[in-house]
Amino acid sequence: MTAAFAIIFKDNQILLTERQDVPVWVLPGGGVEAGETSRAACIREVREETGLHVAITKQSLKLHPVNSLATPTDVYLCRITGGTLTLTEETRSIAWFPVDQLPKSTFWPHVEWIKEAMISQELVERKLNEISYFNLIRFFVKHPWTVVRFAFTRLFA
Repeated sequence: MTAAFAIIFKDNQILLTERQDVPVWVLPGGGVEAGETSRAACIREVREETGLHVAITKQSLKLHPVNSLATPTDVYLCRITGGTLTLTEETRSIAWFPVDQLPKSTFWPHVEWIKEAMISQELVERKLNEISYFNLIRFFVKHPWTVVRFAFTRLFA
């Protein structure tokens, strides 16, 4: 399985969604379905999670997992072409944030991806080192309730 995420800038702000299953802010995106391209999945996931229609302007990151915690991940820069911001069954909240004022509960890999996308003009292709067992343990120590809640939703959903 591959994952695809969108970075959407507007007026020097970035769009994030707060997940319904756990109170974490993330980039819009998710898994690529069978027979679907990563680009098509990115566009579909943005629409499903935000109500917005987007066009991909460029691929920013191509990330390769280093362990079984992660999947290959593509990150795209997108621009809004239509639609209206709408909460869905997948999103608890949707909001625009200045890049230097992201919520403390933003998923840490997404913060790194945003920073990389902002400074690199070319496609960055690298290992997905930020998703590691060490970082997962560190996140659990800092946010035990979030990890337990996420595990609970995966086991009983």
